[in-house]
Amino acid sequence: MGHALSAIVGALFAEAQRVLKGLVVFGLTRRPIILLALLVFVGAGIAAFFRLNIEAYPKSPHRLPANRPKRWSAITPSQWR
Repeated sequence: MGHALSAIVGALFAEAQRVLKGLVVFGLTRRPIILLALLVFVGAGIAAFFRLNIEAYPKSPHRLPANRPKRWSAITPSQWR
């Protein structure tokens, strides 16, 4: 049983090595494609960063009235006055 398992693991490892070697050869022989993909990836990351809404202290859309009811969970904001 142990020998069969090690043979399967060895075969999977050899296949993974072959695929990885193919990816490395592809990347080294087609540098313009890799550089273009890198620029697109970095550009998308910068665009996503600037779209983030990061506020340490978010602005409140309105202030709560000073005379709000004690059980205001059952009352809508329009009923506060």
